[in-house]
Amino acid sequence: MPEGYSRTNTAVFLSLNGENSIANLQDVATSTFRFLNIPVGTQVHLVTLSFKDDKYFLGVAPATVAQNTTVNITPLQTTESQIAIAFDDLP
Repeated sequence: MPEGYSRTNTAVFLSLNGENSIANLQDVATSTFRFLNIPVGTQVHLVTLSFKDDKYFLGVAPATVAQNTTVNITPLQTTESQIAIAFDDLP
């Protein structure tokens, strides 16, 4: 996560492509989140939802599960209605 985003103002979710499910990721350190028990090679989307300075920020990034994968996400300012659309549009 970029500077200014942390576990105190950001939730990170993992969406399994092709499945109607989403999981909240566990934070392990500042700006570092992890997930367990998802097979290597699984196609996913990572979603960040932040609230800071009285504004919402959303980031979405596709990824393929691999050992020690790092995914950089840049949250962009958004609205509550755009957040709902983004979650509905996950593959």
